Amino acid sequence: MGILVTGASGFVGSNLLNHPLFENEKLVTHSHSEDNLIEIKLSKVETVIHLAGISVLKKEEKQIKFFNVNSDYTKFVFEKSIACGIKHFIFISSIKALGDTDGFISNEFRVTPIDAYGKSKLKAEEFILNFKSDEIKVSIIRPVLIYGKGVKGNLLNLMKLLDKNLPLPFYNIKNKRSILSINNLVKLIYHIYVNRIECQINAADLNTINTSELVGKFKHHLNSRSIIFSLPYIFHLILRFIAKSKYDKLFSSSYIDPKESYLSIGFTPLRDTDTEIIEMIKYYKKNKLI
Repeated sequence: MGILVTGASGFVGSNLLNHPLFENEKLVTHSHSEDNLIEIKLSKVETVIHLAGISVLKKEEKQIKFFNVNSDYTKFVFEKSIACGIKHFIFISSIKALGDTDGFISNEFRVTPIDAYGKSKLKAEEFILNFKSDEIKVSIIRPVLIYGKGVKGNLLNLMKLLDKNLPLPFYNIKNKRSILSINNLVKLIYHIYVNRIECQINAADLNTINTSELVGKFKHHLNSRSIIFSLPYIFHLILRFIAKSKYDKLFSSSYIDPKESYLSIGFTPLRDTDTEIIEMIKYYKKNKLI
């Protein structure tokens, strides 16, 4: 039997579909526009990998869309999966479902998420865990910030700025961040799938990085001439006051230690962070995602 993959056209989905680990698997893709066919598709598979979701809104979109897509649509797919006798449901949630903190996030860490994105992912998790049955295995993966070939969002914007040799205020930032390469995420999904592991796991690369190191690696491999300067303290205070969420993404710490969790399921990451960053930038330079 095969695997139904939702959100197959997204960043994670497109990488999963083209990854060597899945090349011999029977993959059936599904999008929201094909919901009238979902029961037919589910009858042909035993596993669902639910990737469909949104993490960023367009300017004209309202916060409720996070719940429409991340919560309600997950509920819809999970209910259909139970009704059609699916054996294993793998849900890609987010570390944001555990809440926000400036520092270390342990496996036991739980606070109420602050933003709508985190709340919508938590709501989806709660529904799945409350309504699962003994007939279906459930695996929940909570990735930190994902990077890799074809990445979008803030990391793509950072590469573009460095590629244009613009000055950036990221010198001597001593925070600590966890990130996760797309290859390591896909391998983790495959490991959980092929071994039928039921789990809730927070996922990241084994090593952490700070913002200055990340910008430095990007600058080096892009051959950028950008000047990296230090932002005066008063500007840190102002930025944190007027745009705390965006400020925290750049300057605060947020990291996990996945080693114990990986050991508990017998998982070893595929690639190290430096290698993955190099591959991502090579892909960017080749494709010039502008």
